[in-house]
Amino acid sequence: MLLFSIYGIRKLKSKIKRKELENAFRIGFNNYLLKKYNLKENEYQLWLKIVDGLSEKDIASHFYRSIHTIKGWRKTLYKKLNSTDEAFKQKHAIDLYNREINSFKSTSKATPKGIF
Repeated sequence: MLLFSIYGIRKLKSKIKRKELENAFRIGFNNYLLKKYNLKENEYQLWLKIVDGLSEKDIASHFYRSIHTIKGWRKTLYKKLNSTDEAFKQKHAIDLYNREINSFKSTSKATPKGIF
């Protein structure tokens, strides 16, 4: 019985450490993107919502803002991300996020396996 308890404790510690590493990686990645693209926190959160595929109406309700405010944020975000083609701005934002996360994972030595 004692052996099982020790094994259970080790397994629990391993899970906790993994969660801490995952959170540290995400915080590092968030800060990296905020600095690289000179984004405000709300612009970064908007980017994440766009990547998740939410509509403007859903994004507006999440931020407790009007759709017009979200459209303004989106316009500013697309300028900062250097999206030029009107028809592909959302796709560009999603592709850019995926490229950045892959780039960050490949350069980060502390990336825990299986986060993304």
